Amino acid sequence: MNTKKILLYGGGAIVLGAVGFFIWSFFQKIDVPVNETPTSSNDDTKPTNSGYNPFTSMLDNTFEPIETPDLKSDIDFMMTNRIY
Repeated sequence: MNTKKILLYGGGAIVLGAVGFFIWSFFQKIDVPVNETPTSSNDDTKPTNSGYNPFTSMLDNTFEPIETPDLKSDIDFMMTNRIY
C-alpha cells in the first residue's frame, strides 16, 4: 500500500512540475537586441570572404553509374561451369 502512495505522489509531482515548467517557460521574455543603425556607411567595403574555395576541384567529379546485376547470366554461368 505504501508503494502505491509513493508512486501516485511521485507521478503527480512529476506531472505538476512538467506543467509548471512549461507555463513558466511560456511567459519568459526573450530580449533580442535589434541594431537598426548600419555598422558602416561606406559601400566600398570588401567582404570578409576572399572568394577562393579550395574544394571547387572536388565538386567536378563524375562517377560511372552503378549497374544492376544480371542475375540470369550469373546463374547460367554458375550452372555451366561446374568443377567436378
